[in-house]
Amino acid sequence: MASGQTFRLSSGYSMPAIGLGTWQSRNDEVRDAVKTALEAGYRHIDAAAVYGNEKQVGDGIKASGVPRGEIFVSIPQFACSPKKLIKLWNTHHESEHVEAALNKSLADLQTDYLDLYLIHWPVSFRHSNESLEKHKRMNFPARLGVDIFGEVGEASAQQSAREWAEQQKKIGK
Repeated sequence: MASGQTFRLSSGYSMPAIGLGTWQSRNDEVRDAVKTALEAGYRHIDAAAVYGNEKQVGDGIKASGVPRGEIFVSIPQFACSPKKLIKLWNTHHESEHVEAALNKSLADLQTDYLDLYLIHWPVSFRHSNESLEKHKRMNFPARLGVDIFGEVGEASAQQSAREWAEQQKKIGK
């Protein structure tokens, strides 16, 4: 049984402390691994398009019978309402790639929302940040995050987050 411990995010939402990672999971095994983990009490699944198994992860979520609203799904687009986590891949940071990458992950995972969408690696993310903020204004995804950033990348992301918060205050959100 997975721990029920959670981390409180700065957005106020909670994320399960323990989750199942699907990196290097074989397609023929990941569906059953996800299903079994969810049946055992896990509520956090970490996936990514670059892993090549999001469709099977989605199949496992569906097969588990656990209501989608109880599962925290995170994916990097290597570079979220309580919706799930996703990562933006390094090669998809240009504005025109962000929406397509997000929509493909949603389709493969067989879900209509994400809890958290991560920009993975400290690459130049100005363009993806602009596009993600556009989607954020539409509450899709409800939360944005960064993954595997160093101090410089993190400082840049924090500045962007402060600017986003100020914009929201100005328009009364």
